[in-house]
Amino acid sequence: MSAGSPTLLQHVIEPLDTDVRTPSKTVVLVHGFPDSPAIWSGTSDHLIQGGYRVIRLALPGFEEGANAAPRVNFEQVVDRLHATLIHTRAVGATLVGHDWGAIFLYHLLRRHPEAAGRLVTIEIGASPRSLFTTACVLLYQTALNVAHALGDGLGDWLMGLLCRLAPRRPDYAGRLNPRAHHGWLYRQAWREAGSEGPWPYYFRNAIAKWTPSPALPFLFLYGERGLGPLRFHSEAWRKEITSRCAQSQTISLPGGHWCFLESPSAFYEALDSFLAEPI
Repeated sequence: MSAGSPTLLQHVIEPLDTDVRTPSKTVVLVHGFPDSPAIWSGTSDHLIQGGYRVIRLALPGFEEGANAAPRVNFEQVVDRLHATLIHTRAVGATLVGHDWGAIFLYHLLRRHPEAAGRLVTIEIGASPRSLFTTACVLLYQTALNVAHALGDGLGDWLMGLLCRLAPRRPDYAGRLNPRAHHGWLYRQAWREAGSEGPWPYYFRNAIAKWTPSPALPFLFLYGERGLGPLRFHSEAWRKEITSRCAQSQTISLPGGHWCFLESPSAFYEALDSFLAEPI
């Protein structure tokens, strides 16, 4: 990371009753697609009541009021994420990511393993793909890329339709209205993918090659009502997680891809228990 790297837009929320700024009492929340930091509102409230300092990050192009795709590649997003942790004194904090947020955290920790004191990811992990599941993913992402290419108007309509077709995406206060420019993630994934490329996305190779350090407590959460053959993690990967660190665990929650919204009580219970363990 070069000096002076720009940071991600952040919303820092201090605890109600005490001035806690240590990484061990800081939780960083990173959203996925097609969401925004608003997806963490309930989680933020819960953590603040527990005395944690909360930092909610917005991925490029998903900031409030953004109306165009950012001109960044994935390496630059990781640089910005790392610069944000430094800027907010959150290196060594608990990092929490859902969907694309999880993907960027994995890539961050491949380059900066010291960035997290604990890691929590939801739904996205290593998942070997068959030809059938790869074809399904490519079909879906082709549609997202078409929506992105069409741009304002027709592209916005198509992106909204595709996101409405996502399995039972829950409603929540401040939920983002998907726009064509939000598809930049998939456009960039296609640009940077390839069997020899730095971000071989479709077979999850870049994630599968990353395994948490035995010293890193890792909580992986996933919905019981997953995407069937398109589930984004494998049983073998979950077993590998728990075998590397005694504090690491995988837990299924009622619900689907947005299980932490569909079953907030179960999510908070799992998160509280994980955060209560000393590191």
